[in-house]
Amino acid sequence: MAALTGEIIGGDLFLRLSSDGGTTHDIVGCIKGVELTFNAPTIDVSSQSSGGYKKKKPGRGKEITGSANGLMRFSDVSGEINANDIFTLANDGTEVPFLFQPDTPATGDVTFGGTVLISNLSISAPNDAEATYSFNFESSGTVTVTVASV
Repeated sequence: MAALTGEIIGGDLFLRLSSDGGTTHDIVGCIKGVELTFNAPTIDVSSQSSGGYKKKKPGRGKEITGSANGLMRFSDVSGEINANDIFTLANDGTEVPFLFQPDTPATGDVTFGGTVLISNLSISAPNDAEATYSFNFESSGTVTVTVASV
């Protein structure tokens, strides 16, 4: 099987959040992992004519949920979201514009975007270990997928 050179991205995807309503999107500092889950509910429309199999149709209430984790930066660094920023956005219930994309999108690269609410935040600092964070988010409105044409 031939390698998919240039087609599989690893290690250079970033979650960017906007604390100014979407004008600028800053990297969530020292991120180690991000997971996005697309949820598309279905409705069971099975009947006797389904031959014993369930028949489904798309339902309402699509959403993206996700989580992020990494090393927690407590200092204020230009162009990065830190512990205080995440806490403030969560505590205020701010709808946060987000982008999930490669560091520098090139032609054909996909970017996911929309608005999310931060639904929980955990900050941990075990003895003699690095401080870490994790937070969950849920979409609030439409999620877009764009393909760069740089």
